[in-house]
Amino acid sequence: MKVSQTWVEQANIRQRLVLAIIAFFASISLAAAEQVPSSTTPAKPSTGSATQTVDDADPGWIWNGMEDEADPDMYGATAHAGGSGSYGAYTFSGVGVDIYGLSAPATEINGKIHKLGTVKISIDGKPSSDVVEKGSTTSYGFLIARIVGLPDGNHVLQIAPDSGWGVVDYIVVHKTISAADMAAMQEAANKPLISAGYYRIIPQSAPNEYLEVSDASCPDGANVQIYKANPDHQQIWHVVPLGGDRYRLSPQNAPNEAISVPNITPELDDPQVVIWNYTGDPRQQMIITPGYSGFCKIGPVSNPDEVLNVFYNLTSDGTKIIGYKWSGGAKNETWWFDRVSPK
Repeated sequence: MKVSQTWVEQANIRQRLVLAIIAFFASISLAAAEQVPSSTTPAKPSTGSATQTVDDADPGWIWNGMEDEADPDMYGATAHAGGSGSYGAYTFSGVGVDIYGLSAPATEINGKIHKLGTVKISIDGKPSSDVVEKGSTTSYGFLIARIVGLPDGNHVLQIAPDSGWGVVDYIVVHKTISAADMAAMQEAANKPLISAGYYRIIPQSAPNEYLEVSDASCPDGANVQIYKANPDHQQIWHVVPLGGDRYRLSPQNAPNEAISVPNITPELDDPQVVIWNYTGDPRQQMIITPGYSGFCKIGPVSNPDEVLNVFYNLTSDGTKIIGYKWSGGAKNETWWFDRVSPK
């Protein structure tokens, strides 16, 4: 697979910048609070009168099913780790919080190796998002998420591993956030992870295949699938940032169409992904967030648990793309964006 070196460098720089200081405007209500997932370089605990660092071993935590993990490379030389069904909770007073953990392929507890997956973040009982901790290399002081814009007061943070194990190292509570810091965060947040342009979209599971429209004329309802490189096929996508982590993905030759992901239902748990005339429907707005090694997760705004998935992890031409529940970063549900010049 040939990947543009310029794009890789730009993506890496952009990802480090956005994920290091990304956040959103503070507001006076919890509904306006934003959480920004991260998968970037290790960060040191914040210092100063405006923040408070809370180690996982400090009083106040509630650990349910998460085990102590002794590691000299962790902050305070300890962390807590657990699998699906476990959680950690902490009540803090402030306007925001940063959550730090470990990004790695796996973690070792009591002589047993456990593969890392994702963690679910919630604040005051309201789900925020899923964040991938599984990584191809080990990164301590991993910024899982930054939540800002909370009303000043008491808040309950809950961190729950899902689709594998999760590791919690420490948190940094924001007592206050200065106007200058908030402006800097907002400036960074306004820069999309993937800039507007034209791209080939490549599944990690099948690096010689491209995402394409099954019918080159791009009618409403045409299936989205993977296929090897073919200049006569519709394999170039126009990526249009919509603000935040939302994007519209349209075939280059059919700019009025967009990828559309039907909702998962009890009767249909693997709906076929298609293109359809773009109306701004939440099923046509894709949330694109970083995974690891440069690959990304793509899913509809209409269902944060649903992602673009290569059916049954197949690698053959014509394999359909479905909407399927996120499993934590499998290769058939993560994608590479290779920037190209429009034809």
